[in-house]
Amino acid sequence: MLLFAILLLATVYQSSQSNDDYYQAGESDILKVKKGAVFSIRLYENGSTGYVNCVLNENKFKRIRRAHSSYKQSIHSKLGYTGSGGVTTIYFEALETGTDTIRINACPLGPQGKDCSDFTDENTKAGNEFIIIISSD
Repeated sequence: MLLFAILLLATVYQSSQSNDDYYQAGESDILKVKKGAVFSIRLYENGSTGYVNCVLNENKFKRIRRAHSSYKQSIHSKLGYTGSGGVTTIYFEALETGTDTIRINACPLGPQGKDCSDFTDENTKAGNEFIIIISSD
């Protein structure tokens, strides 16, 4: 009974943490940010399937740069459920005014023994595309 109560509380707590404010595969958006701002894109990811979110056009950025990434397990993953996944947050910095584009796709790193640098705009279709509009004010 105690274990059930703990699991119930953990589930309720996780639900209240707004962990589902992320983009699904296939979703795109237009983001408006200010020059110098750090902004993020949150995507669901389940590395246990061998697929990881890769930025396909990182080497083509003109007005932004990738700062870093972080990963947060879902409550189900923390409780030991295999294949539960979590949310990856990729942070970018807006360097100068204008427009840039971020193209991301879930790429098969595990099954193919590759890394994200093997997947580019030229050989992989983007699952998510984000237009970034950078203003000076």
